[in-house]
Amino acid sequence: PGGSGAMRLREARERSLLYKKIDEIDAKLIPSIKRISKKYNETVTFQNRPYIEKMKYDRVEMLYYLQEERKVNAIHYEAARLGIPLLTQYLDLENLPSKTMEEDSPSAAQVPSSEMNS
Repeated sequence: PGGSGAMRLREARERSLLYKKIDEIDAKLIPSIKRISKKYNETVTFQNRPYIEKMKYDRVEMLYYLQEERKVNAIHYEAARLGIPLLTQYLDLENLPSKTMEEDSPSAAQVPSSEMNS
């Protein structure tokens, strides 16, 4: 349930390559964002969230939703294997609460805005 070891290994490699690309872009972008923030005393945002903070949480959120998707797939697999009918409206990923990780997870570290602009 939830995928083969080979599939998870492939996912991990792909995720690692994407993280590397994101890190390279962020390494170029973050110093510019900090200069803009300092010069104009404004916070650079994307989708109404401070960009630097958003990028940190996007990774955590991605992993959270991947984990939730695997849970749903495992439930479907076990239910099918055991012949148990499911009330699928409670298992659809599209119907998950729309809270962000900052609101929902005690493990998501809060970063004071003073640290983002330093």
